[in-house]
Amino acid sequence: MQLSNDRYEEFYRRLGAYLAPKVPAQSDVEDLTQEILLKVSVGLDSLSESKKIIPWMYSIAHNTLVDFYRRNKIRSTYIVDTAEISDLEAQNTPESNFNPEFAKCIRSLLKELPDKYAHALECTELGGLSQKEFAEHNNLSHSGAKSQVQRARKLLRKSIQKCCRPISDKYGNIVDAKVSKKCCK
Repeated sequence: MQLSNDRYEEFYRRLGAYLAPKVPAQSDVEDLTQEILLKVSVGLDSLSESKKIIPWMYSIAHNTLVDFYRRNKIRSTYIVDTAEISDLEAQNTPESNFNPEFAKCIRSLLKELPDKYAHALECTELGGLSQKEFAEHNNLSHSGAKSQVQRARKLLRKSIQKCCRPISDKYGNIVDAKVSKKCCK
């Protein structure tokens, strides 16, 4: 598989926008963008599902950026935020990052969580509230709300692992799952 010129230009723009706030010099942004696009082009044949190319490209970008920081001994306040990656992936077409069976399963498993944990995930992950806003709306301290959301994520993850065959990336994040009909109704 090969990148078309239109696709290459689209990726070049996306990567430039992603890297610019994280890299001090524009020349470094351009160098990193070229490096990432080269890695994408070389590894394109190894990508099993072409519709997952955007998230895959951003994971390459993240790893290349981390290597850049290490190579140049840059201490950065840049920390990968899952919300930022989700926003970037959301810019892609919905069908490329969406497994409707798995989404239905997650909704079903969410209902089985204790109410306070289900509510925490529904508000923050599905409802778009920040953890700070969630804390304010529910009369919790910010750290208490963060703990509640983390516990809820952990419980949901255990349910997913028990019910489905999750497919994880190299960081342990669940990116997809083989859904079991008996668990997810």
